[in-house]
Amino acid sequence: MDFKRRLTGLQAKMEEQGLDLVVYGGSPDLQYLTGVNLEWRRGRDL
Repeated sequence: MDFKRRLTGLQAKMEEQGLDLVVYGGSPDLQYLTGVNLEWRRGRDL
């Protein structure tokens, strides 16, 4: 998996849109983007 490419793509889109921050809760989207293995199905995000 090419997580660095995914993060670089997100950062480019953020720059285009003038965004300084995006927030992802523990979810499949966060796992796809970063490769972080989270047990996101065990609880709710706030």
